[in-house]
Amino acid sequence: MNMITRRLIRIKVFKILYSSIFSENRNINTAEINLLTSCDKTVELYYFFLNSLVSMKNKAEMKIEHGFSKYQKTETDENPNRNFVENKFILSLTEDDKFNLFLARHKNSEWADESEQVLKKMIASIQEKEYYQKYMSLEKTTLKDDCLLARRIFENEFEDNIDLEELLEEKSLLWIDDMNFVLNVILRNIKHFYTCQTKESEEKNADLFSMADVQAFMKEEDKDFAVELLKSTLVNYDEYYAKVNDMVTNWERDRVVATDMVLIVQGIMEAIKFPEIPTKVTINEYVEISKYYSTDKSKIFVNGLLDKIIYAMVSSGEVVKKGRGLIES
Repeated sequence: MNMITRRLIRIKVFKILYSSIFSENRNINTAEINLLTSCDKTVELYYFFLNSLVSMKNKAEMKIEHGFSKYQKTETDENPNRNFVENKFILSLTEDDKFNLFLARHKNSEWADESEQVLKKMIASIQEKEYYQKYMSLEKTTLKDDCLLARRIFENEFEDNIDLEELLEEKSLLWIDDMNFVLNVILRNIKHFYTCQTKESEEKNADLFSMADVQAFMKEEDKDFAVELLKSTLVNYDEYYAKVNDMVTNWERDRVVATDMVLIVQGIMEAIKFPEIPTKVTINEYVEISKYYSTDKSKIFVNGLLDKIIYAMVSSGEVVKKGRGLIES
């Protein structure tokens, strides 16, 4: 399962470039290390989020055990609802060797210390929700029920959670920007997990999908793309910065903000260095990134400049695309 998408790679490269250029520390080896560390942190966040379900289950089990130990037990203490602690999706995480090995090696993915209060608030919020109460009222849950509960927890409790966002910023400055991306990966993977588990019950030899399979999250070609894009842009930044300046009027030059310039030069270098990537794809990707990391008007400006510059370079032969449709598609 390939977790890191090319857009996320472009964003990570952009952030490292921006930091390197404006801190005037353009050491290529340092930049590469920072880039790969950023990618590793995305995977760490993925496990941190998944581990929240395991931590919730552990707390629910402790509550049940506490009920058993009471001298005067209530009916609930005597006959606790075990739907959540026996959730088959969560149990699959606790039984996954790769999942447990990762957590053992990456203590930052544990829900402890400063994470404890956020987790308690999240549990209280979940228990108040109708989707959880309906799940707990089921006489017996199916794998579909268990996977659906996991999806709803991530959909309802993680997005727009201010306490969680503050926690992520405290644990790693690299996590907060990856939050929505990682949540989308988890939601997609839960659906894939259920599909594969259902298929396995019908076909004995079917390959099972582990939620920890993202450990091999970055294909070798994606790593090569990331490193080459970073290095080539950093090495050639001043040259293409000057070329961009030469192609804009004085009035337009005043409008080029720092983030736009980095995105434009990075887009140019991608067009030059990766002949297999369609020109339109490159332009569209950097326009989309500019919507989130630059000014309100940047998308129009980045689109106009990249389109003008790259197609001029195609005409001059400086940008060469291989394969049918790679220029216009």
